[in-house]
Amino acid sequence: MPPAANPESDSQHKLRQEINSRSCKDHTVKSVQDSTVSRDQFAIVLDSLISLNSRSSQVSYHGDQCSHSADHCIFQNRSLGCSCIDHTQKCSARYTANGSHPCRDWFYDRKHVNPNLGLDDYLFTDNYYYQFIEEGEDVAYDEVFFPDLQQRLTEYFNTNDAPLFSFNVTYQGHGPYNMERTYWGDSYCTGDYSQSTLNALNNYFYLVQDSSAYMKSFTQYLDSLDEPVVLLLYGDHKPWMGNHGVIYEGMGISLDTTTEEGFRNYYSTWYMIWGNQAAKDLLGQDFQGQGPDLSPCFLMNEVFELIGWEGSAYMQAQRETAHTLPVLHTTGWAEENGVLTPTPSPAAQARMEEFQNLSTYDRTRFE
Repeated sequence: MPPAANPESDSQHKLRQEINSRSCKDHTVKSVQDSTVSRDQFAIVLDSLISLNSRSSQVSYHGDQCSHSADHCIFQNRSLGCSCIDHTQKCSARYTANGSHPCRDWFYDRKHVNPNLGLDDYLFTDNYYYQFIEEGEDVAYDEVFFPDLQQRLTEYFNTNDAPLFSFNVTYQGHGPYNMERTYWGDSYCTGDYSQSTLNALNNYFYLVQDSSAYMKSFTQYLDSLDEPVVLLLYGDHKPWMGNHGVIYEGMGISLDTTTEEGFRNYYSTWYMIWGNQAAKDLLGQDFQGQGPDLSPCFLMNEVFELIGWEGSAYMQAQRETAHTLPVLHTTGWAEENGVLTPTPSPAAQARMEEFQNLSTYDRTRFE
């Protein structure tokens, strides 16, 4: 007898059994204190802006650079990232999923990519922010971005009962930074560096300060809401610091990714998970403490685990990998048993391959 068309391989069968064996029927969620909470009560707002950069966290393959915290960071990954919304989770929870990026929609083909990430409604310069900027300009900066985001969230909460997932990406701090002159003074960085390095750093740090002020105001607004809100802030890549990292080199910062120091310097960025007072009261969670180093594909799992949500079958399987190998990278680096290594064990490599297969299966075959 000839084989059936498109037979399922043993590995695919194993993955299907693993997924289907996990419970995803109960759509209530529990707080960390085991009190039953409806997902309908939650808004999750994501902002990609720590170190004030703007490329999508799922396509950070240029490896641009920014500040690093060894204790609280994510390692950008060229292919092991997952979509920012798990579709099973989104559908079962009946979330509205939207977002904004005040730049052109053709950049990284976001106009077509974002809907495939599950973002139903997305605002760009081309379809929205053009009205706030001069004709011919490509970008709206934070003086537009944050007040407008606040206004749109207020309108949403006043007119909708559905929970909200909003993925918003600021542009303001994105490089390149002028190395020939400063625009906002030269007091932010006064070290013993070349004039071109000082110019770039002073321009960059002013933008950091300005965006930080807007973010402070934004969190104060969120804290005033009766609606529980969880805010995830992260940098999706390092800031540009001269072609070929010349400014980093001038500051003595290694970008040699064959060493642990260089790998961390090149790929890691900070993240922060914050909850407004309404979320703290609802969950009994103070959102204090130090988070683990992890790959960006595990960020949403970290949020769910912090607020006591189980997630879909795929997220449960993903969480098992995150607990074993919280950092995965296509250069071969992984964190195993608390140690970042370029040569993970055969068992870790097998787990990495299984995770990639599981992700592929979930995207292409699982319904």
